[in-house]
Amino acid sequence: MLLPVAAEVPHGAEGYASHVKPFIEKYCLECHGPEKSKGDITLHTLDGAFELEQDLGHWEDVLDALDFE
Repeated sequence: MLLPVAAEVPHGAEGYASHVKPFIEKYCLECHGPEKSKGDITLHTLDGAFELEQDLGHWEDVLDALDFE
C-alpha cells in the first residue's frame, strides 16, 4: 500500500477518519486491537484528537514502529 503524501491528507478529524483510521483498522488492529495487545499496545481506542498526553505517547510508539526511514 502506498501512503499518501502528507500534503494530500486533510488535517484534523477529516484526515484521521479518511486516512489514518482505515490504515490502522487494516494493518494494526489484528495485533493491537481489543482482542490482542501485542507489546501492551492497543490502538482501537485512539482517535484523531491528540488531546490526551497518554494518547500522544501511543502515537509516538506507532511512529517508532512504522519507522519510515
